[in-house]
Parts: sequence; C-alpha cells; structure tokens
Amino acid sequence: MRGLSIIPLLILFSFAACKKPASIANDDFPTGTLPPLVLRAYLKDTLSQKALEALQLSDLAGVKIKYNSGNYASYFEYEADREVLLKTMASLPFPKYAIKADTVCYQVSYRDLASIRQRITLTEYEASAFFWDTAIDEYDVFECLKSPMRHTLLISKKTKKVYHRIEYTG
Repeated sequence: MRGLSIIPLLILFSFAACKKPASIANDDFPTGTLPPLVLRAYLKDTLSQKALEALQLSDLAGVKIKYNSGNYASYFEYEADREVLLKTMASLPFPKYAIKADTVCYQVSYRDLASIRQRITLTEYEASAFFWDTAIDEYDVFECLKSPMRHTLLISKKTKKVYHRIEYTG
C-alpha cells in the first residue's frame, strides 16, 4: 500500500523535470541548439599591432559572444581620435579574394543599426548592453567591411568615446 502512494509523486516529479530552465526558454536561439558563449575578447586578437599603435591602444579587453555555428561578435569600449580611427579601420587588410571589402568606413543610418540589433540573441544583447543602450543621438554610426569581419563603430559626436562591434560573418 505504501508503494502505491509514491507513484503519484514520481509522476508529478517527472512532469516537472521535462520543463526547460527559464534562462534557455527566454532566449531567442533555435530549440535544440546550444546557447552562445560569453567570453573575454582582446582587441589585439583582431587588429594589427600597427593599428593598435595608431589608435594608441594596448591590452584592451572586451566581450565576445561566440555561437555554435562558429560566428561571433566582439564588443569594445575605448577612446580614440575620430579621424585616426576611421583612417585606421579603412586601412585594415582584407583577403585577396574577398567578395566584398571596404577601403573606407562609411556612415550608416540608425535604422541600419536597429536592423543589426533585431538579429542578435538576448544573450548577446545582455552581454553587450553598453553598446546597444547608448544615447544613439549622441553618436555617429560607421561601418567598415573587411571580409570576413564587419566593424560597426559608434563614435561620439562630442568626445573621443568609441563603441566598437566586430562581427565575424564567416
């Protein structure tokens, strides 16, 4: 008789065990895939020593969101001269057979930035909120494609503050 009273409890526990944890259920990545990893990133891993010297930056750390597909996005915050930054980004090398690469950084609209924002996961947004939650009217938005990298720059209109997103597009 005692053994029979445990069966309803086991059934109840089995239903509770089938639920997804709240953190996974609320993210916007496909069911059955792993959530992105949030890691530390270093600007020196993407930019050359020459570029870092031109920008007067050294061991700058940021955040990297790495997806199961191999794609990732890194985010950095630093101060740099606007003209030097744009010239440095434009002069970054790109592969010889790149399908698309820019030789200048070009200004993009806030709508373009909003379009990128709509495509990122909740995990990426939360890890890089300092980039996405800026007072956008105080920044100019620039983009520079250096296949397979896309550099998105938010450059302050009044100070030397820069928010830099580097997306590996594969």
